[in-house]
Amino acid sequence: MERKISFIVDKRALLLGHQNKAAMTVPPPPPDPNLEYIINHLFLPPKLPHADDWSVERESVICERVIHGAKAFASAMSSDATRWESVSLDKKQLQSMISGLSEGDTLIIPVRAQNACIIARRLGASTIYESFEIDPPNEKVMETTSRLVRTFPGPALEVADTVASSAFHEVLSVFLTDMDAIDVRSIAITKKVGAKVTEVRDTTNPHLIIQLLPSILHGFPESKPADIERIEKRVRNEIIWEAADAPWRRSPLWLVIRVALQSTLRRSSTGGQTEFKAFIIFLLVDVVLSCDDIHSLSTDVLVCMQNKIIRRLRKLSDAASGSLIEKATEAMKHVKEVLEARRKHIKSHQTISLPWSPESIDVTKDTKISLLSSKQYLSLRLQRPAPSFAKFMFTPSETCRLNEDDILVPATVRAALSQDPFVALADLEEFAVNRLDAWVELHRSDPPSTCVALGETVIIYAQSAQKQYHNPEDRSLMLLAIFLLWSALDRLTISQHPSLADYSPEIREDILDPILLRKHDAIEGLFRLRQYLSARHTHARYGSVFSDELSSSSFSIRHFAASASLRALKQDIESKAQAQRDAKRQEFERLKSHYSSQKIAHACSDGSSILVNNGLHYSLFDTALNRWVRESFQDCAVEKLCYYSIPSSSPYYALQYAMQETTHSTNRPIADQADVLPELSIHEHLAFGTVRSGPVLQWLNILREIRARTLSFDRFEVHLLCTQGSLQTGSIKGNKFEWHEVLDNADFGRALLSELEGLISSVESNWRHINTLQTVIVLASRLLACSLQADVVDRACSTLRTASKVAFSWVNTLIEDLEGTIDEATSEVMRQRVCMAAVTCRFAYDVDRRYFDRLISDDDSVRVLVQCAVLVQDCTPLGNVPADLSLFLARDRRLSWNLAPALWERIKTSRKGLDNSLHAIWSAYKPGLGWQQLFTPNERWLTSTISIMPGVPLVSTIHYNLLNGSFLIDGKPLGRLPSSIVQHPTYKRLLGQIGIGILRAAPPIRTQSALLARLDSRTSGLYAAARKPLPPHSDIIYTASSQSRIGGKSEGASLLAANVSAFVRHPTGPLDTVPDLWERLEAVKLLRNYPDESISYRTFLSPSLTDLFLPFYELCRKTSGAVMPYMMAFICSTMGYVAFSTKDELEPLIPTFLSLARLPDFRCIDPPSPTDFDLGHGLCPSRTSLVNLLEHYKLPFPDNQPPRRSDENEYQYDKRHSAYWQSVTHREIESVVDRLMQQWPCKAPHIPGHSGFEVIDLSSSKLENQIAQLFQGWFNNTKLREFVAKVQAALDRARESLSTPIPSTVTLYKVPSLPSSRLNSDRYLPRTLDHLMHRSSPDNASMVSSKQPSMSSKCSGMDPVVHADAGRLRFLVEDFKQGPESLQRIYGEGLDKSLKSYLSGGKVSIPQKQRSSYGILLSDYELQRRKFAHICLVIQQLLAPQTPFEKAESIAGQWPNPTNASLLRLLSKEHIEELPLAWKRSLVALAQELVTLQHSRRSVILKIAGREDDLFKELENSEYQEDISFSRPEWLLIQIDSNFTVRPVQSRVAQEMISPRSKQNSLTQLSMGEGKSAVIVPLISSHLADGQRLVRVVTLKPLVNQTFNLLVRRLSGLTNRRIFYLPFSRDFNAQLTHLGQLQMLYTTCVKERGILLIQPEHILSFRLTGIDLASEDRVQAAESLLSSHRWLTSVARDILDESDEILQVTYQLVYTSGLQAPMDSHPDRWTIIQEIIGYAIKHAASLHHKYPNNLEVQNVGEIGPPIIRILDSKAGVALIDAVVSEVLKSERFSLLPAHIWIAASDFVRCHRINPHALENLRSFLQGSRLWKHILLYRGLLGHGLLRFVLQERRWRVDYGLDPSRTLLAVPYRAKDLPSLRADFGHPDVALMLTCLSYYYGGLTEEQLDHCFELLFKLDDPPLEYN
Repeated sequence: MERKISFIVDKRALLLGHQNKAAMTVPPPPPDPNLEYIINHLFLPPKLPHADDWSVERESVICERVIHGAKAFASAMSSDATRWESVSLDKKQLQSMISGLSEGDTLIIPVRAQNACIIARRLGASTIYESFEIDPPNEKVMETTSRLVRTFPGPALEVADTVASSAFHEVLSVFLTDMDAIDVRSIAITKKVGAKVTEVRDTTNPHLIIQLLPSILHGFPESKPADIERIEKRVRNEIIWEAADAPWRRSPLWLVIRVALQSTLRRSSTGGQTEFKAFIIFLLVDVVLSCDDIHSLSTDVLVCMQNKIIRRLRKLSDAASGSLIEKATEAMKHVKEVLEARRKHIKSHQTISLPWSPESIDVTKDTKISLLSSKQYLSLRLQRPAPSFAKFMFTPSETCRLNEDDILVPATVRAALSQDPFVALADLEEFAVNRLDAWVELHRSDPPSTCVALGETVIIYAQSAQKQYHNPEDRSLMLLAIFLLWSALDRLTISQHPSLADYSPEIREDILDPILLRKHDAIEGLFRLRQYLSARHTHARYGSVFSDELSSSSFSIRHFAASASLRALKQDIESKAQAQRDAKRQEFERLKSHYSSQKIAHACSDGSSILVNNGLHYSLFDTALNRWVRESFQDCAVEKLCYYSIPSSSPYYALQYAMQETTHSTNRPIADQADVLPELSIHEHLAFGTVRSGPVLQWLNILREIRARTLSFDRFEVHLLCTQGSLQTGSIKGNKFEWHEVLDNADFGRALLSELEGLISSVESNWRHINTLQTVIVLASRLLACSLQADVVDRACSTLRTASKVAFSWVNTLIEDLEGTIDEATSEVMRQRVCMAAVTCRFAYDVDRRYFDRLISDDDSVRVLVQCAVLVQDCTPLGNVPADLSLFLARDRRLSWNLAPALWERIKTSRKGLDNSLHAIWSAYKPGLGWQQLFTPNERWLTSTISIMPGVPLVSTIHYNLLNGSFLIDGKPLGRLPSSIVQHPTYKRLLGQIGIGILRAAPPIRTQSALLARLDSRTSGLYAAARKPLPPHSDIIYTASSQSRIGGKSEGASLLAANVSAFVRHPTGPLDTVPDLWERLEAVKLLRNYPDESISYRTFLSPSLTDLFLPFYELCRKTSGAVMPYMMAFICSTMGYVAFSTKDELEPLIPTFLSLARLPDFRCIDPPSPTDFDLGHGLCPSRTSLVNLLEHYKLPFPDNQPPRRSDENEYQYDKRHSAYWQSVTHREIESVVDRLMQQWPCKAPHIPGHSGFEVIDLSSSKLENQIAQLFQGWFNNTKLREFVAKVQAALDRARESLSTPIPSTVTLYKVPSLPSSRLNSDRYLPRTLDHLMHRSSPDNASMVSSKQPSMSSKCSGMDPVVHADAGRLRFLVEDFKQGPESLQRIYGEGLDKSLKSYLSGGKVSIPQKQRSSYGILLSDYELQRRKFAHICLVIQQLLAPQTPFEKAESIAGQWPNPTNASLLRLLSKEHIEELPLAWKRSLVALAQELVTLQHSRRSVILKIAGREDDLFKELENSEYQEDISFSRPEWLLIQIDSNFTVRPVQSRVAQEMISPRSKQNSLTQLSMGEGKSAVIVPLISSHLADGQRLVRVVTLKPLVNQTFNLLVRRLSGLTNRRIFYLPFSRDFNAQLTHLGQLQMLYTTCVKERGILLIQPEHILSFRLTGIDLASEDRVQAAESLLSSHRWLTSVARDILDESDEILQVTYQLVYTSGLQAPMDSHPDRWTIIQEIIGYAIKHAASLHHKYPNNLEVQNVGEIGPPIIRILDSKAGVALIDAVVSEVLKSERFSLLPAHIWIAASDFVRCHRINPHALENLRSFLQGSRLWKHILLYRGLLGHGLLRFVLQERRWRVDYGLDPSRTLLAVPYRAKDLPSLRADFGHPDVALMLTCLSYYYGGLTEEQLDHCFELLFKLDDPPLEYN
């Protein structure tokens, strides 16, 4: 019997069947134009497309390739042949194919639209239908790191032949073909911008095929779950998407083919699985061999293809046939030939590299590029006439300024604040301060809407101001404006409701006492507000409006009493409430009489327990603040907005209270002296803290500090303090500020101005005093605002003009410095300084408007103002603005707004000032036409036209902005790039905050900034060769497991569909139909019926009663025969499934639809004719609809009817005329409507004649058609209602006798899960060397090598040799002995002794030349080389591929290529444990032979080089083969890696240190050069690091890098050991997570057998940090660190290199604890040390003459002390005695009695002293400062500290300064190389070395300036200096 497998793919079917092999021929495959598509989807190379490439044609290519491969495979590999052919496919064809399935046949039907596949298998008397999902969702593919594990197939149902009739096949075919064309509710949904949209990039949910269809089939009584074998596949999917509509996915057809073939072949026979794998390999090989364009494929694709084939072969393992392996080998060879040819080409190309010879480069010639093809173009460009300059038209578009009329238009105010916030805010504030009172009087009679609008404007202003204002001065003006606007709102409200004046305004009178004001207008505005608040509080007779306590005086009670509408409302509420109470009482009486025999619980007989009183208490609630209104005014305060904050990094931070308070006493700063930081002197701390101590004393304190100059006025904090004190208004007494009354005193004003002028003169030469000048201007302008004396006003204006001139001179100085800067960072700093100086210069003009004429009195003032404004605009920083500059810029913005009108008036008078300023900025500027002001709203812009250059007919337009200082030339800025460019994200990303300046020049000049070389020149070739790219990294493969996907809808929907299907096939009981069918249809509003159109499953997948009810009813009536039950089963099940899944309104109607399908009563109930039914219009004519329709057909009214009366005016007549015709129209419309409705029911009523109707146009045909349409709709709805009533009656009859819902006769079907299996992926991976070690064992006999002949026999004879170079050595020693320096002579004497000792030894012996001749050494080397080559050959033969499959792997590059290095690495500890014993012996023999070969090769090289001494040492090591190091595998690897041989003595030392005989810590000493660090340390480390111990190599800090590099070279090669270096210090961030990571690194080092390199200070820091943390109560961190320390103690094994230095007692680590404190006897300790050093310098010169060879004195210059160095103890003792003598002669000891003086002298010198004399000395000096001084002298002189410093420590070698760390001297690691962290442990040594460092090196200019600054802050600087 013939069997066949049929594949249906996109309207094509591929049929596979079995037939005779001999009758079949296989033609060659056709040329493949879609090779790339096949390779991408079959082989899946690394680089894949980034967009969907699917198409029917390309899928057909895969089909054809599979067809050809199957035929060829059956012909060549299989016992049976196969037949494949193509057929066309439609619904009928699909039906015939399903019906025509024979025993054993299989039909595969992919449903692409649903992302699913159906497999139909004919088996005996039944058919099995299997379904599965093709492409998993994106989420599942992306979350897996390797392959997705999937099970195939999914649901499988076995349907008996009794069901599988032609009718069933027809319905099933229709269902599948419809599903393949629609995707309703199956595409994934995603959420974007808050909305759900279709996600076309994800795969379709296949639930309609893998859940709905199995549920329908499962509902057939003749079906059952099929017992089939399922397969598990690890599928590799990729989803790649970039700039495309849909992502790339692997071909779904390729998955379907594999699943179908594998499942079919696997079930057909036991070898089916093997046959499937063989076919896939054959198909892939066939693609490779049949590829004509294989040379066009990239190398990575070819490698991927051969790797794919080899991996498939590994899956077959031994089951692969020889012919298949042979064919695969052929393909591998084919690919290898291509790859080898490419490799040879690249290699040959790279071998011919261009030699690097820079001298041959002719840069000038090579950079002259010939543009041969551009000659014509360039000629035309050069011959063109001079271009005409294009002119850019700049048209500003500013926002309209706010005026009085805009205040009541909140939208306008909001728009202005959003577009130009600072200008709009200033406009509102000026209006509130200066023009508000007149505006209020103008609007007192306005309606209440004025109050609402003004209130909204206040809120908008407050919100915007809070966002824009960030300093107390701006926020103070904001508060003043808000409260002034509130006062206006309060007055307008009182005018509407006068009773409000009797209540409190809720605002305290002193609420604005903290604000800062400087201008006269603002101060006057505050006075007016204060007077208004005082008057309101005075006239307020009652309490708060918002009080909750109700009384006759409450505002709510009084307002209610005065309002008739509120009283009426209350009466209405009470009457309704009384009616409800009466009704409830009547109900109670009725119930009481009804239950008269029983007592009602908890009810009184009179009903008092039912009708209870209301116990609620009402209060006003603020929903904005979420609290009761009565609480809203309790915490109203503005202090926090009105004082400056000192940054936490400032030394003044502890004095914040002195900034914001005036109530602190003068004693508080004195008490806080302990908190003063070192940067701040005590005097300045006291002065700063007392300036605002006492509110009325502030001005006097400021005047005192200006005079005393104790405060650093150049500090920004001092400026803020003076600003806070001078501007804060404080309490108001009468009509004056109580805190500022002193300003009215003319004498105080003169004194203040005098001191300010002196302060200006003291800083005018130093531009760093910008803050000082700002302070002067603030104080002078505040005095000017309050003073009325003419002389004070004049002098204040003069002071401000002086300040402006000083600031302007600073501007010019800084501009010169800016022009001289080169780097961008410095330039940016200088621009910021220019900006600060410019705003300071302009700030001097920030006075009241009444004084503008005094300050802007000439053109020079205009020039200064404009020039500084442009500089501010150009130099303002782009990024973060410092706090001081931010404040100054805010002041400048407000100044510009105030100054603009006055500045324009001055410019109109004389343009010279503006012209001069622009010329100073732009030297090319020449005045042109007159300056004009643009019209509103651009009145801030001034414009003029100029000529750029003579002879060029170009006129440029220039603009100047009065408000922000912008200067534009043809609309473009001069100084910087436009803000639109600077603020662009790309500019910020590339250049950050760098500001690029632009200059306006005359003709453009192009400069060459780079050289372009010709590509064919030698320069270009050499440059390209030098910059050759690095080779790419190798591929990294990550593998991980995947999780299968379980998808679909709810189980309830599937169960409902199955039960519906079962009920349709075999009804088992009644159904629960709906009793309200009409109401449900009426709720839908619209029904459609199109019986002529074919109904598809799209309708049922998107069910809606509108489109479903009538078509489905017609379908049920017209369908009959055998198709009917199957069709209804599919349709009803689909509707039920979808409705249940989506919780649709149709779910309750499913039983009704089933009844329509199965009951015959409905066949005789005809529905209305096909049409649309709009049930929303009703069932009968609507009078309203007709009236509204007739309203559109009214005729114009006659003008003269009715006639006008004589007593009527025009207004009265128009009103009567309109009323008359409206009544006529109403009467006629009602008449027409009555006549129409009398004709109902009818389809089209008769329209009445137009006679008798004057105003309705009844003759219109359009009106007639519209009325007919309305009546037709009502008539159709009526007929539909009658039809539905008949249907409902039939349903009710059935429901009355059949009143149960759909029975549940089917259980839920679930797909059985496969048992979990673990894939053995090792056999799929490429073989490694470890695998080969277990494949075969070597023959040990072939690996044995004889030992090397002992070289000692060759070196037994020794000849004496006399040193011939001794004479030259003597001359060298004599040169040292006669050197000019004493130190050289000392060195010469030492060398002379060494030379004599060397020559006294007589002779040394070296090997005889004939016994160590070159020939003997070379022959020995050849012997060792042959032995080593023999062993390598044996091993390579054992590891070579043997079987055909292994050879195929080798051809594909998948077979290991063992090298000597890879073989030797197997001897490392990470591999040797798993190495078989035979291989271990063989590889050890290989390593031994290599060590011997290296030894022999080194001997030959040394002989050739003539290095006889080194050759002697090499040959002397003749016993190394018997040494234990020759058998330790890892020691062999170390020797091989570093090309040396371990000497026996080194081996013995290493063994002793590994296992000391004493079983304790051991110390071993070797001579220098014996290999302690280079050999023994690596040997010990490699052995001890066994995975259980932590090996730590402890080395000194200077040797860390050297030791680390040495360990890496020795141990990181063949031994493969990691070297860890984990520095640890006190700066380590000891967080628990960091400590855990540190412990993890230690553990990793142990597990990986790594070596930890560490310094002694790291170990000490680790110990001390734990104790330090414990002392700081950081218990958890301390416990973690101490626990790690205990663990290290238990597992660590330390190897100390240079232990003599490490274990010195002087090597210590000190951790300071607690706060810094001065040393004992401070500052005498410093002065005494300086005194002693002075004495030493004084006597050094004289002692140098006495001891010229023992004391070195080096003068470094004419000025400054000499550098002193003690070379011998004799000179040191003499110098100490001289210093002691000077000390004892000093004033400290001059008053001592003689016997005490003698005892003190002996005590200081540390001489033996009589105990009685010592006791007398102690008792005489005990408790005095002198006793401490004597003790210090004794330590410095008697105990040798001074001698130690001058003898053992050299300046700039052992010690010196490191200003980046500290001002103290620090240890140096080498010449001019300070240590990074080390300090001197002895405090006196540190102090002496610090003094010497400054004496020798001198002070820098900055240090000298700082010293004088500190000196000037002392009480008596001259005394201290002298």
